Amino acid sequence: MKENEIIKLALKKLEKQGKIPWVSYKRTGFAQQDIFGIFDIVYLQNDKTTLGDTFAGFIQVTTRHHISDRRKKIYSFFTRAGILVPPRCYIWAYDRTTGGFTEERL
Repeated sequence: MKENEIIKLALKKLEKQGKIPWVSYKRTGFAQQDIFGIFDIVYLQNDKTTLGDTFAGFIQVTTRHHISDRRKKIYSFFTRAGILVPPRCYIWAYDRTTGGFTEERL
């Protein structure tokens, strides 16, 4: 399955969860341009535990077989930048056999 098809599935799932997703549709050549060079999706969500505060989350979408590579890429980015990984950073790995996502919080 192509990356853009997996991203569409992730967007539908986020919308069902009541989150507001955003994807950079600017394309360079044949590849989609990632947000900060690492994330495919940024989303907004209300935090119901703190009376409606809104927070942002970041998602890197991949396949189950590439989750380790994406994890290394994200940690390397934040290490080089000298900052901590934000609290709502995820890798969503699509599993073709189950048709669902494994969600890993970094």
